[in-house]
Amino acid sequence: MSYLGLARKWRSQTFADLVGQGHIAKTISNAIRLNRIGHGYLFTGTRGIGKTSAARIFSKALRCTNPPEPGLSCNQCEDCLQIAEGRSVDVLEIDGASNNGVDAVREIRENAKYLPSHGKYKIYIIDEVHMLTTAAFNALLKTLEEPPAHVIFIFATTDPQKIPATVLSRCQRFDFKRISEKDLKDRLSFICAQEKVEIDEAALNILTRESEGSMRDAISLLDQILSTSSTRITMEELQSALGLIDRKVILDCVAAIIKKQPKEALEALGKVYLHGFDLKQFGREILRVIRHTMVASLLSKNASGFEISKYLDLSDTEFKEVQELCTHRSSDELDLIFRVLSHGLEELGRSQTAKLLFDVLLMKVSTFTSLVKVADYKPGVTTTSSAPTRIDSIAVAMPPSPTFSTNVASAAVATAAPSFEAPQNLLQWWKSVVSQVKAKKPLVGSLLENFSLEKFQKETSSLLLTLGYSKDHAFYKEQLASKAYQELIIQIMRAITGMPTRFEFKEVQKNQSIAALEKEQKTNIMEMKRKTVLETEASQATEKLLGAKLEKLEIF
Repeated sequence: MSYLGLARKWRSQTFADLVGQGHIAKTISNAIRLNRIGHGYLFTGTRGIGKTSAARIFSKALRCTNPPEPGLSCNQCEDCLQIAEGRSVDVLEIDGASNNGVDAVREIRENAKYLPSHGKYKIYIIDEVHMLTTAAFNALLKTLEEPPAHVIFIFATTDPQKIPATVLSRCQRFDFKRISEKDLKDRLSFICAQEKVEIDEAALNILTRESEGSMRDAISLLDQILSTSSTRITMEELQSALGLIDRKVILDCVAAIIKKQPKEALEALGKVYLHGFDLKQFGREILRVIRHTMVASLLSKNASGFEISKYLDLSDTEFKEVQELCTHRSSDELDLIFRVLSHGLEELGRSQTAKLLFDVLLMKVSTFTSLVKVADYKPGVTTTSSAPTRIDSIAVAMPPSPTFSTNVASAAVATAAPSFEAPQNLLQWWKSVVSQVKAKKPLVGSLLENFSLEKFQKETSSLLLTLGYSKDHAFYKEQLASKAYQELIIQIMRAITGMPTRFEFKEVQKNQSIAALEKEQKTNIMEMKRKTVLETEASQATEKLLGAKLEKLEIF
C-alpha cells in the first residue's frame, strides 16, 4: 500500500478529535440529539483548522446506522467508512473553485430532487464556496431556501465576506477559531507518541509557532521533518529541515539591540545574510522576541502568583534570557524599538537594497538614548546615569538644553504672533505660492493653477484669499472645496506664510489664472512668430511667385 501522509492519517474522525473546536462540536451533536437539524450550514475560518473534517464528521453522525449514542458516529458501519474514504454516493464533496458556474449549480439542483440511495439524508459539502460566481449563488438561492426534506447543504469557506448576504441569511454559521499552541502541542505529542517518535520540547515549541494555529500545517511540517529524522526530532534537525534561523542568532541580535551594542547586532545580521535566510523572516522573529520581552517586562511589575512563562512560547533557557533583557530597557523604550523596527520592515519588503536598509535600521534601534517623562524633563539638566530611566507615561527623546533670555522685550517678541507682510505684486506672489505647492503636492498645485488670486486680505491672526474661477472651471472649484483638499492646502499655506489661511471662491467673467495667462502668453508668442514669418522676404517672394496670398500659417 502506498504511503499515507500524516495529515490524512490523523485527520479528525469524531467530534472528540476536533482539536480546539469544542464549542462547534457540542452545538452540532446537540442539534442531532434534539433533532433540530437545519438545511444549510456555513463553516468559516482560516486554513487547516477542521472545517471539512467537521463537515464529514457531521455527515457521518447524520447517516450512521449504528450510532453509540445520538449525535455520534460509530466509524465502523458501511456509511461511516464510505464517508471517511470520500466514496459515498449520498455525501458529495464538491470543490467550489473548479465547479463555480451556473451549470454546476444547475446539476446540483436537478440531483437534489432524488432521494438518497439509502439512509435518511443526502448531503452536499461545497468547499471554498466563496469561489462561486454571483450567477451561481443566485441559481442556488431557491434550492437553499426550500430544499427537499432529505437534502442538507454544508458550505466551507476561508473568506465569508465574499458570500452574498442572501446566502448567509439562509445558513447557520459556525466560525472556527485558530487552534491554541497548547492544543497543538498536545495533539502533536500524541501523534509523535503513536508514531513512536521522540521530539524535544524546544522543537515542539518552534513547530507549533511555525504552524500559526493550523493543525494541518503543523502535522504536514511534522511529516516533513520525519523524513530527516524518523526516531528523534531535535531543535537543530528541525531548523535544518525547515530552513529556519538559529534561535541563538535571533536572541543574540535582540540582546545587542536592547543592550545598545550595534556591532554585535550587525554581526548577527551578517550571519543570517551569509547563510541565505530571508531577511524579512529574520525581522519578524526579532519582533516576536521583543514582544516577549515587553510582555515579560509588563507582567513582572504586576505579577500576582501566576506564571509569566505561560504567556510566552519560549523554552526555559530562552525565557531566562528574556527576563534578563527586561532589566536593560523600560517598557516605553521597548515599545519604541518595536514600532521603529515594524515600520522599517515594511520598507524592507519594497527595497532593492534590503541588506543596507536592515543594517541602518539595526544601528538606529541599537543606539537609542534613554527616555524621560515629559513632566520630569528640566531644561539645562542632563542625566548622568548610564541606566535607563523608568517611565510610566508618554516618552520623548531628551532634546538639547535651550537657552533663555532675561530680556522682557525679547521674550515678548518670541511669543508674538507670526507676522506676514502683504505682497506688492499679487500675481508674482501667487505664482510663487502655486509653484511651492506644486513642488510638495503636484496634483494640488495643478488645481490651483486654474484659479486667479482676486483678493488678498490680512486679518488679525489669519489670511483670507479670494480665488477666482471661470464658469467652465466649476469642476475644479468643487474639487478644491472638498474637505480633504482644504485641509491639505491650509497645512501647506501655513508652512509657506506662517499664518492660518482661509479661502473663499468667486466666479469671474474673465479668469486670470496662471494656466490662462500662460496659455494667452503662448498664443501671443505664436502669433508674433507667425507675423514675423509672413513679413519675411521669403514669404513675400513666395506669394509673388505663386500669385496668391498666404492666408493661414500654423507653427508647432
